Amino acid sequence: MFENDELFKAVEREGDRRDLFDAYLQELEEKERAKVQEERKRNIMKYRQFLESCDFIKASTQWRKVQDQLEADERYLEKEEEEQRKIQKEEMRKAERKNHDEFRKLLEQHVADGSLIAKAHWHDYQLKVKDLPAYLAVASNTSGSTSKVLFEDVAVDLEKQFHEEKTWIKDAVKLNKVALASTWTLEDFKAAIMEDISSSSVSDVNPKIVFDELLGRVKERENKMQRSVNVWQKTFSIYCTLLRK
Repeated sequence: MFENDELFKAVEREGDRRDLFDAYLQELEEKERAKVQEERKRNIMKYRQFLESCDFIKASTQWRKVQDQLEADERYLEKEEEEQRKIQKEEMRKAERKNHDEFRKLLEQHVADGSLIAKAHWHDYQLKVKDLPAYLAVASNTSGSTSKVLFEDVAVDLEKQFHEEKTWIKDAVKLNKVALASTWTLEDFKAAIMEDISSSSVSDVNPKIVFDELLGRVKERENKMQRSVNVWQKTFSIYCTLLRK
């Protein structure tokens, strides 16, 4: 909705945008809570006025003797139902917000332990978490961000971080003139570039993703060369056979 808005684009980092949005939601929730409390005070005042209008209530009247009569009054019932609806709505909003926050914590935990990385797909991640309480809870929400939207928010940040770190890593490869071979391990790769990327606060998982990409290209190139050698050897063998004849 906002991606083409100048004010939206003025805040460059996706994480900052989300933090500002969450802070606004918290402020809005506090305002709504204050509004509900103020409404409750007004309802209490109205209820007092309602009691004052009941001429059958005297100084000696006992609650148990007039309770049924009061609760049967349409004015009382209307106010009671309205108050209950507001309370239920507020409690549901709190519960859904808690579900939202718990799933966000789960996503952050998986980012921290490396089980959620850039290039991850929602379908694969959903299969992984579909039985966890945090996922089941947020899936039951009737409003607010869905689990998929929350995942995609995190995925956008991870993808942006990955491309930044990928650039740093590739620059380090070029700077050190690293000649990656198919026999290399991840530790070999890290040792060759770590001195140049250690100051860039590169995450633990992104070097592995870049290494796998580069290693895949090296192996593909070596396979092509081997296929060329095999073709040349086969051609040479046929040529030698023809010469003997």
